[in-house]
Amino acid sequence: MTVASSRIWARGAVDRGLLVVGLILGIMAVTAAKLILAGLDEIGQAGERPSIDAPAPEARSEPGGESALELARTGRWRELQQGIAAGLPPDPPGTEPRARTALMYAAVAGRFGAAQALLEAGARPDRRDESGNTALILATDHHHFDIARSLLDAGADASAISAQGGGTLNGPARQGDNGLIERLIEGGADPDAAMREGWRPLHYAAGGGHNGAIRRLLAAGADIHAADNAGLDALMYAAGQGHLPTVSWLLERGADRTRRARDGRTAEDMAAAGGFADVVVTLRTR
Repeated sequence: MTVASSRIWARGAVDRGLLVVGLILGIMAVTAAKLILAGLDEIGQAGERPSIDAPAPEARSEPGGESALELARTGRWRELQQGIAAGLPPDPPGTEPRARTALMYAAVAGRFGAAQALLEAGARPDRRDESGNTALILATDHHHFDIARSLLDAGADASAISAQGGGTLNGPARQGDNGLIERLIEGGADPDAAMREGWRPLHYAAGGGHNGAIRRLLAAGADIHAADNAGLDALMYAAGQGHLPTVSWLLERGADRTRRARDGRTAEDMAAAGGFADVVVTLRTR
């Protein structure tokens, strides 16, 4: 091949390479244009105002789309309240009939704001979990009495009893909340409701030395002589905790100081074991 022909062949190769490159760039440009147009079209469609007859887009109050139950179960209380304010259903459809609800989780955790928001949105206060607990039973048992009062305001059943036999009075009796005790009794709560172990509201009140609570429970029909499964009565609970005024008050109302528990101990024995000499003297001389 001569020098001249070599130059001609090389120039032709360059021209052919430039043509190929040009074709590739042209195809890329066309493809990019199509993508841009498609994107603009999609943006335009997304930004269109729905017609009057078009269904409104489904409201979602939380980026992940979780239900009120899931937000409550995972303790995301602020998101829950924001979701409820945005229209999130307080009782998601399809929830198992005996499943714990968002309201129950709020009652256990003592989240007053969340509980109030759920109630105002229509959460049903008397749904029960698999153990027969209502939100009111859970709120009172965990000593969240502000939530308990809100539940009563929303129509919760004060007479509810769980599968374990516990009612709504144990917590208020334990803490001596006389106002709530009265309100629950007025609402139908059983002052002598016994748990499986035989523990009653009167036992909790006596163990805490809450004479006002004891007075209200007895006035409502609680049995001063009722014992738990171990044979302990209210007098024994008070004596074992060294509550002298409560021991004296119960004795004045007929509590039996000679009664023995299943292990053979008396109230005096329990007071002596705790080192409460003044209670021992009272039990011996009354």
